[in-house]
Amino acid sequence: TVCENDAVVLQGSAGVVANTPAGAHHSYMWTNNTGEPIANPNQKEVTVNPTQTTTYYLTVTDNETGCERTVQQIINVNPLPKVSFAPAETVICEFDEFHLSIVGDLTDCTITWEKLKGGVSKPDDAAKWAGLTDIYDNPETSDYIYRAHITNNYTGCERVLNHQLKATRALQPAITIDDSKADIMCQ
Repeated sequence: TVCENDAVVLQGSAGVVANTPAGAHHSYMWTNNTGEPIANPNQKEVTVNPTQTTTYYLTVTDNETGCERTVQQIINVNPLPKVSFAPAETVICEFDEFHLSIVGDLTDCTITWEKLKGGVSKPDDAAKWAGLTDIYDNPETSDYIYRAHITNNYTGCERVLNHQLKATRALQPAITIDDSKADIMCQ
């Protein structure tokens, strides 16, 4: 059993065939029941990335005698958590607070947050399992990148989501008084 899109290496062999001389040349052909393409299906070993439970078939042919044999292997696939980021801001201003949250089926899931670039983050107590609140507080950083690891506690399958925020510096308005042109009248 594997998680959706995990790489699985399938290895075939000709095995021992009665009355086949040592070193006989064999050919290999891999197929499956889903129609998903298999890269280099005529190799002894293939790597597949199933997205659903799939039966793989290996047909080995003895090129000298024409005899062939087909064997099968079922690869059970656990799905990744079906989640995404809730609609969120993609541009923020300096000192703005923003909230990121995960939506979807979070049953039996744990979420771990990671900040790949930007300031310091703090967990959001109101939605500690599915949300993160942060403040743009690093004017030297123009991009904030957050990663959420959503792991199914029973299967161990993990979906990783990334969210990027573009940060802009706050305006620094100022007022100045030019008194060099003021007419001062005293009476």
